[in-house]
Amino acid sequence: MGDMRRSSDRIRAQVPVRLLDGEGEATSTDLSATGIFLVTDAVIELKKTIRFSIEYQDNLNAGVKLYLECFGEVVRVEQVNGKTGIGVRITEYHLERRDRRAREDENDGRRRAARPERRRPWDPPVRESQPEEDAA
Repeated sequence: MGDMRRSSDRIRAQVPVRLLDGEGEATSTDLSATGIFLVTDAVIELKKTIRFSIEYQDNLNAGVKLYLECFGEVVRVEQVNGKTGIGVRITEYHLERRDRRAREDENDGRRRAARPERRRPWDPPVRESQPEEDAA
């Protein structure tokens, strides 16, 4: 058999993870630069594309949180202590910094009104509408 080494080192860590698109919450058991193993109550199918977010406190800047927002493909599904365990290959990620004031503004809508919507790498492209020419 061939050598089946992983492409990057894994770190055992239990980190809370927010599954986006209404999937709920999860906890990591290990993670690497290219993948993560999550345990969740949600039922998630093999080969499904999922989005998830990991929140970190920025210890150098009080009140600032870092969000690692990821896109990945479920490559393994197994039962773990009555829950669903999923191995996810990370296909895209985006690191974002938000301070407490920006989060408060975002929650009440002021931030969104003050600046254009922020695009994420996994968002579908926006088609610009072109003005219609007069047929006269």
